[in-house]
Amino acid sequence: MSSLAAIAIGVVLAVTVGQAFPSANANTGTFPRQLSVSGVGWNFTASLNTTSVIPGQTILLEAVLTNISPSNQTIAPDIDPFVNPGIYAQNETQLWAWNPPQVNSPSNTLVSGQSYAADVAIPTSKLRSGQVYLIKVVPISTEFLSPVDFTLVFQFLVT
Repeated sequence: MSSLAAIAIGVVLAVTVGQAFPSANANTGTFPRQLSVSGVGWNFTASLNTTSVIPGQTILLEAVLTNISPSNQTIAPDIDPFVNPGIYAQNETQLWAWNPPQVNSPSNTLVSGQSYAADVAIPTSKLRSGQVYLIKVVPISTEFLSPVDFTLVFQFLVT
């Protein structure tokens, strides 16, 4: 089995248990910029504008929750913003978290195919060069997503 096939199998298995955790692509040394996981009528996708930065550069994260069910689905309660990404060291120590004020609304109904999106600028000014870090992103209101764990974990390099 090629190392690229092993990486692909590892990512698929990770998504199956609810946590997409990519390894570097053996051919290019780069990390995936987009990850996605689906279940219970929802698809959660997140993407980064880059996976390699110099200290002080900002990483742009876009998260999208899409109703992939054939019928309308309601998020109750509706929380805006619906994600709160964090930066972690390889040992799982949290180094940064985006903690904006959150607004709770009674509910938000998405028709089939409709998406809910958020963009977050992630700072890297306090990270050390030569280190690989993790960005974890999950919808905050996960009660409507149970029993699927919609955590996506990206790796990125500070050069």
